[in-house]
Amino acid sequence: KVNELYECYIRSQMQLMNDFSSEVFYASREAHIEETYLFTDRTPLDFAILTECGIKQLQSIMGGELNSHHKRLIELCRSTALKNTKQFFDGVFVTKPWLGDDTEVLTDGVRDQYLSEYYTGDNWYSNVKGIDESVTKIFTITEDIVSLEDRASYVCSKLSEV
Repeated sequence: KVNELYECYIRSQMQLMNDFSSEVFYASREAHIEETYLFTDRTPLDFAILTECGIKQLQSIMGGELNSHHKRLIELCRSTALKNTKQFFDGVFVTKPWLGDDTEVLTDGVRDQYLSEYYTGDNWYSNVKGIDESVTKIFTITEDIVSLEDRASYVCSKLSEV
């Protein structure tokens, strides 16, 4: 049953990513994307990273090892995310939250998908570090930029690089 659950989770995340990618495809086709910017708050990479973080959390709860089939599905999810990101996004902004005095965890439950440490900090951002520049330009808005105006200015300045 644990193996079945792991597979269902990975496949459901892949379905969400594929549905999202289809929506971006249709939106970009309608907007003649080569002539405009399309801003979204998610990319296919988010779905792949969410899958990787989520499977770690499930393993911590249910135990067991991932079998070769699970590992292949996770690889397929990540490679599809990279391919879709390259196809649809010229740049991605990774936005780290500013934490104020509480630098250990987020407490609002929104940015961490209500799943705490498995979805925050290095568990999330380490999955972004290995993305090659040939996929897309990655810009990181760090946690020390706390003003919304400063964050918006940073985005505007980096758009010229895209």
